[in-house]
Amino acid sequence: MFDADSHPIAAHITGILNANELPGVIVHIDADGVCHLSGEVEDQDQMDFAAHLASQEDIAAIEVHIELSAGEGEAAIPTEEYDFTETVTYEVKKGDSWWRIAKSFYGDGRLHARLKEMNGSPKMLHPGDSITIPDRDALA
Repeated sequence: MFDADSHPIAAHITGILNANELPGVIVHIDADGVCHLSGEVEDQDQMDFAAHLASQEDIAAIEVHIELSAGEGEAAIPTEEYDFTETVTYEVKKGDSWWRIAKSFYGDGRLHARLKEMNGSPKMLHPGDSITIPDRDALA
């Protein structure tokens, strides 16, 4: 992984985020050219801004692992691991991220990439989107 100190695109994105008072977003670019955004922001608009900013760069893809600060905008998704054997449909809420959804449904946020892939790998989630939450075994 390359961070703002070692990758020019990561440095560029970080500079704009800092200029817009979003120092809580950490930018890394991996060897495959995927931009990973992590850290914490105050609201969904800030998260969307960071993702939009990264999408303007010459990168392979974006993985957003940004969490919202406690309080306003908290996602209304389950807090316990689901025990289901059938695929379910979930409506994305404000503040959701692939990581948070995977953590809530499977108890493991690291399954976010596979969950995203199973849903066609959209760059961003938007409130009101419907996504498929398959049985955990289907992610293997």
